[in-house]
Amino acid sequence: MTRLVGRRSAWQMTVANSGATGLDIAAATAPNLVLLDLHLPDMDGIDVLRQLRANTKTESIPIVMLSAVTSSKQINQLLDAGAQAYLTKPLA
Repeated sequence: MTRLVGRRSAWQMTVANSGATGLDIAAATAPNLVLLDLHLPDMDGIDVLRQLRANTKTESIPIVMLSAVTSSKQINQLLDAGAQAYLTKPLA
């Protein structure tokens, strides 16, 4: 992701290595977009998604989920929980 985003000189990317850190960063900085992996080392991505949607500081930030999972049931569950989009890895 860093390499892909780095192709756009006007874009800035902040990386969080855990769900808890990502929640803290999002609440503190209110990014224009959150790219959220479904599988994180400390928590499930859908839990992060739900917490972002429940926080008034982050509830309106667009969230794009990323995963190698292609289950339509899981994709629909994430979209129903508030994700704007779902991208399947690997991204090129």
